[in-house]
Amino acid sequence: QMAISNNIDFSGAIWENYTTSKKWILTEGDGRKTVYAKFRSLSGGVSEIVSDSIILDTVPPANVLNLEAIPGNQQILLRWEAPPDKDFAGVRIMGSLEFFPTNPWDGILVYQGKKTSFLAVGLVNGKRYYYTVFSYDKAGNFSSGAIISAVPYKKEIPAPPVPPPPTPPPPVSLSLIH
Repeated sequence: QMAISNNIDFSGAIWENYTTSKKWILTEGDGRKTVYAKFRSLSGGVSEIVSDSIILDTVPPANVLNLEAIPGNQQILLRWEAPPDKDFAGVRIMGSLEFFPTNPWDGILVYQGKKTSFLAVGLVNGKRYYYTVFSYDKAGNFSSGAIISAVPYKKEIPAPPVPPPPTPPPPVSLSLIH
């Protein structure tokens, strides 16, 4: 048999038939979680207590800061600042031509990593592109997402300025001397 508990004193635990795996509910809240187990043989002998611990983190990181989209010719430069979370691990940028992606698997993955900028290239000028930037932490929690959109365009090269017409020379006054 086996007894499993979130408490080292096994308060509330019962002996049950031994299995090689068991679903278990940890105590509420984030932080260090330890699960304790002990085993009883058919003859009644009880093992030493064994345990294992994890750090439970269910709190997502903040969204990226100062997100901006800078359109250009067939491209959009996305820039941002990482959130201040100590366990920040990176960003996952999802894109679409029709909507703002609502979760880290919605739309098309355009970038994932630790950088603070991404250049989307090969885009169609005049079409709107929608992006959601999700920050994630080391535990795999994702932020709610920061949204932005932009339309790439061909920048017109200004024509060189037309030079002004030449100024006529000042009139010459002639005085005749006899």
